Amino acid sequence: MFYEDDGKAHRGEEKIKLKGLKQHKPLVIVKRLDPSVTNQKITVLFRSVMVGTWSPCEEAMPGYWHESAFTIPPDFVTETKGELTLSFQESDHDINSFYYWFFQP
Repeated sequence: MFYEDDGKAHRGEEKIKLKGLKQHKPLVIVKRLDPSVTNQKITVLFRSVMVGTWSPCEEAMPGYWHESAFTIPPDFVTETKGELTLSFQESDHDINSFYYWFFQP
């Protein structure tokens, strides 16, 4: 059986506006991706400040969905809203995303 989904594959950036955040709590971002595109590296900015580089796990099996998590430390979450920017940094082809989930433990 073959399953398809719809998402984005690009060499640019995604901007996501977040609201309802709890100040000074970590923000966990989880995304579903296609791991058959290897060596994906994404620059993560929150409120225009570089937080780090997101490199999805290389353990994922091609042909299967993979979820990868990135945590923004609580020191960066100083307001109840903010813009998240995810930019192409490096990849063997492009970066891709199908769904995002956001959590604050």
